[in-house]
Order: sequence, then structure tokens, then C-alpha cells
Amino acid sequence: MDELIERIRDKDFIETKEGFYQVTGYIHSSQGIVAIPRYFIVNFPTYWYKEGKYFMRVLPDYGPETVEKAIISYSSKYLKFYNEYGVRVPEIPINKIIQVYYTNKYDLSTKKDSLYKIFLDIIRLLKREIGLEMENLGLTSTMLIGISNPMISDIDIVIYGKENVTKLKSFLQSSKFEKIKIQNYTYESNIRKTNEHSLKIINKRKWNRLIYKNREISFNAVKTFDEIKKDEKIKKCENLEFVEAKIKVVGIKNPYFYPLEYMVKIEEANFEYEIDRLVIFNDFFIDCFEEGDLLKVKGIIQKINTSSGLYYRLAFGVREHFADQMLIFLD
Repeated sequence: MDELIERIRDKDFIETKEGFYQVTGYIHSSQGIVAIPRYFIVNFPTYWYKEGKYFMRVLPDYGPETVEKAIISYSSKYLKFYNEYGVRVPEIPINKIIQVYYTNKYDLSTKKDSLYKIFLDIIRLLKREIGLEMENLGLTSTMLIGISNPMISDIDIVIYGKENVTKLKSFLQSSKFEKIKIQNYTYESNIRKTNEHSLKIINKRKWNRLIYKNREISFNAVKTFDEIKKDEKIKKCENLEFVEAKIKVVGIKNPYFYPLEYMVKIEEANFEYEIDRLVIFNDFFIDCFEEGDLLKVKGIIQKINTSSGLYYRLAFGVREHFADQMLIFLD
């Protein structure tokens, strides 16, 4: 099972007798994999079907509060405190895992439908236009686990490595693909803990979700194994207190991979900790901030102990305490 731990990455899926879980992040233990519930077996017909079983989507949206409710409803028995996260996370025990679905080891041989054809079209397009090879791209969600439905399923593509993600971003921003726009600002601002002004800015900057051949496509950034090895190892994360701050983005450290990280300067704050970084535990905000942005954040001060030293950071999107958090643009 050591090989399983070494090979598992964000956006992979694991299957248990209950259904499918999506792997979250890159920190796991020798006893289990951190993953959130996504599709569970039910005894009535649904859109998602495989090998005589129907599955229900347990996340109607991907807001942290929705994820927390799903974890409590479907995975409470698996909750375990991780020092590296500073919160309880659902850790699926190794002995409960029936199968692992790696995003770079997908099999579409039995699913040669319209989704399959569109996915292959995209692979050919990206190779032709920007030189991305097939090994730079993967699949996640329903197509990866074999329960996709051509009537309603999106195509969730994985792209590996910062260099490839940056190349893809440049291409998509210069292309004429129709981008997916936020439709319901009231609903989205509520689940994202932001406001309409901020969502309009994010709408303009989002590049990783688009319409291709009348199908919604999303691109999901995942680290290469070399990038994971180079990560600074967190020994302990402590959530200290809720705070509020006005901050300025002064550097882009990690805009693509979970968790997102930006270098910031504190403009105003109700605390005295020395903070120079903002970390975001919410994929919705992927690559949505730029140097010079002025933000107001209600979040949590985290004390981070690593092999190279101790520092404090401001965190937004911590799942267990999300109701009291907020992140908005001030300019």
C-alpha cells in the first residue's frame, strides 16, 4: 500500500462498497486517503449507472458548507484529525478501498460515446495548438469512474504541472471559446462567501471552464509527482483565531494547486501577527487574484510548523469553520 500512497493525487477517485470518493489534496497517511464523498449507491434509478448499480450525486454544489454536510452525512465514521490540516478530515481506510481510479490511468474502451469523442477532440486540439501530449492530460469525475451520462455529464479534464497549466491558460485566454459564466450571483455569493462585485471580477478572470461543442468543459490543475516531492512539508497546522483584514496581493505563489497561496501585505487588521501569505482552501478561486488586488478577508490565523521553520498565515475556506468567513474585492 506504500505505492498507493505515493501514487495518489488530488482529483483521483477511490471506490468503496458505499460508492465513490474524490481524493483531496496531497497529504495522506499510511492508514488511509483523505477524500470527500461524491457518488453513492442508491436503490432507485438515477442518471449515473454502472454494472447494475445506480449512483446518487451527494454534492449539489461544491461550496465548503455543502461539502461539510455531505461529510457529516456520509463519512462521519471516517473523520480523523490531521496535524497537517489542523482540522478533522475524512480519511478512507486503506482496507475499505476496493479500487483506485488515477486521473492519468483512465479507460474509455467501454464508453465510446459523444463525451469520449469530444474528449479526444480536445486532446488533439491541445496537441496541435500548444504541443500538449496525452500524458500531460487526464480525466476526473464521472468519466474517470465510468458512470458518465452523455445527456448531462460535463467533461472534467486534468492537466499536470505548473508549466503546462500556464501554457494552457495562455491558449484559452487568447482563444474564442465560449466561457462559462456565473448565472446566479445571489446563490453563488452565498455558497462562496463573497459578493456580487467580486463575482463579476472573477467571471472576467476565469479561464478554466468553457463550452466546447455544446458541452461544459473544466480544466483541473494537478501537481506532477516531482512538484509534490518539492513541496514544503507541514508538520503541524494550528487554527488560532478568527480575524478580519484588509490585504493587498503582492505576489502569486501558487494560483493553481490545492490549496491556493498568495503573498500579501497587511493594510489594516484586527490582529498583530506577522502575516505575509493568504492560503485558500477552495478550488472555485483558482487563479482569480492578481498582484495589486485589494481584498477584505474574514478568515483564520494558522500557525504553521515546517521542517524549515515556523510562520503564520491567513486562511480562507477552512471547511469546518466556513460559515463565518468572507473574501471580497475592494477595488
